[in-house]
Amino acid sequence: MIGWLAEWVRKMSRMIETINGNIIMHLGDNVAATRLSVRNSDGKEIASIASNGRVIGPKWWIDENGYLNTDGNITGLTLNSTVGNGFAPISVLSTTKVIALNADQVDGADAQTTPAAGKIPIADGAGKLDGWVTSNPSGANPSGTAGKTAVNGSATTFMRSDGAPAIGDSDKVDGAHASATPAASTIPIADGAGKLAAGWMPAIGCRVIKGAAQTIPNNTWTAIQFDAEYFDTDTMHDNVNNTRITIKTAGYYMVGGCVEWVSNTTGMRIMAIRRNNAQHLVDAVHNSDQYGAAPGALSTVHYMAVNDYIELLVYQASGGNLNTATLYDYSPVLYAMRIG
Repeated sequence: MIGWLAEWVRKMSRMIETINGNIIMHLGDNVAATRLSVRNSDGKEIASIASNGRVIGPKWWIDENGYLNTDGNITGLTLNSTVGNGFAPISVLSTTKVIALNADQVDGADAQTTPAAGKIPIADGAGKLDGWVTSNPSGANPSGTAGKTAVNGSATTFMRSDGAPAIGDSDKVDGAHASATPAASTIPIADGAGKLAAGWMPAIGCRVIKGAAQTIPNNTWTAIQFDAEYFDTDTMHDNVNNTRITIKTAGYYMVGGCVEWVSNTTGMRIMAIRRNNAQHLVDAVHNSDQYGAAPGALSTVHYMAVNDYIELLVYQASGGNLNTATLYDYSPVLYAMRIG
């Protein structure tokens, strides 16, 4: 028994040696063991080394190429990558949003409140993008990268810090890409002039017309009853309250109208745009000319809240009833177009 134990100790001493402070174990071809287990003081295995050299943990392993793989979470304070430009420091499969991730860039662009070329706009303290929009009413996997991939529905990185990294280019923010060209479900990037292309700002407005003459009593303010929409992008006009254009999206609007009358050379003609049945935003007075048509047009810019509405009022002093003239697409006409 003593001889057998001595032989075992002699063989173990050949298998284990210390080199530069590291404990090295040599397993020969005749050793039957398939792996070396490393356990803590409680006997719980915390890692093992397989006969092919793979280091294995409870939910992680290092493969033959030196890549760290995991079936669980990696927790720590900071993830540092020294890979250079041209290589993504993190490769992911999941498209699920990472909660509380604060990226320094999106698709290579920084975000800021001040308009500048190639930047992503951030609303100012008033929730506006002043200066950003051009007014146009019309219209290969580097070493150190985790090798496992999370499925959709699982976040690939979990953050507790709200500090933005000094350098970093995120592919998406809240699941959306950034683009200088207007496209659905994308984040706008300012163009070379520090502006957003006109297509980023939706054309919100309405232009209504009347297809038949309307009789206007003498010396009486009367609202024009419009019966058709030339365009209506925000459901602003209906045939129940057909004198009105009702604002559905708040903002600054250019509002205007035009009226021409049948021939009558007596008295004056007045037109006005009224808001909410109370305030005249703009008026225009026209005297009958030698032809009696007294055409008139007016416009102004005003801030409009949701559910504000405008009407086109007319007044005539010919001495009797007088009809409006129906001419092409410009009489009578009322419009409201958001410009900012």
